Amino acid sequence: MGKGQRRALLILFFLIVTAATALFVVSRGLGSGDLTSLERDPGMVTMLLLGTDRNYDQGGGVQEKHARTDTIILACLNTTKQEAFFFSIPRDTKVEIPGRGSGLINAAHVWGGPGLAVETVEQLLEVNIPYWAVVDFDGFQELVDALGGVELEIERDLKYYDRAGGFKIDLKAGKRVLNGEEALQYARFRNDALGDIGRVRRQQKLLAQAAQKALSWQSISRWPAMYQAVERNVETNMTQIEIAKIGAYLRKVGLEQIQTRTLPGNFSGNHWRMDEPAAREIVDAALAP
Repeated sequence: MGKGQRRALLILFFLIVTAATALFVVSRGLGSGDLTSLERDPGMVTMLLLGTDRNYDQGGGVQEKHARTDTIILACLNTTKQEAFFFSIPRDTKVEIPGRGSGLINAAHVWGGPGLAVETVEQLLEVNIPYWAVVDFDGFQELVDALGGVELEIERDLKYYDRAGGFKIDLKAGKRVLNGEEALQYARFRNDALGDIGRVRRQQKLLAQAAQKALSWQSISRWPAMYQAVERNVETNMTQIEIAKIGAYLRKVGLEQIQTRTLPGNFSGNHWRMDEPAAREIVDAALAP
């Protein structure tokens, strides 16, 4: 795969959690899922999960210190109600970026790394976000391959070729096990009427299937490989034990109870205009005691 294809987009945070959980929850008895030590506000833990899209020059060097975020997910864990919510924010959302003015939300990470991305989302949704994690293209593929692939029902044939980036998408409809490269193709596809919104929905579907496999005891033999992939490819301000506790919490909540959705808004040309009052109401309800 060429250097022009090295663009990350999707954070499979459940896999990160699982890998850490494998070593810490099982071996150190942290299986209760108690997140009291992580709560900055009583009864809630919030995290910003970022998947990055790197740009390379002709010599193979990274053009930007911090890559654009292709995927942005706000994770809200309501420990009082034992609930978990994962809210997707389309990358083409028009926002006010602190110190930079109006722009697309995916540029915040370029200008100020995870800190500015977090600050932008905090301002947008009026919520405190103490934790973050970032994974890039190479990390995405490696995590999926370490998991042994992800079984998924592809709704229809997906075909697209990006000549500028040298990236090809060619997936046939039907149920199959996707390897890391194929999973990336599925998650990147946006050449339909819904554009980035359709892509977000596919990413959420892929995330759910990957999580179900990763958090099952049948995947126990793959946990060491996933842990190593996490060590190589994930940047975060959380400790391994904190991630392990989150993993235990998600297992306790149960996959079928975890809710994922895209925060509301509408297209305005090529951009997504978020309905900020409605989005803030949704987030507040998710964290309400």
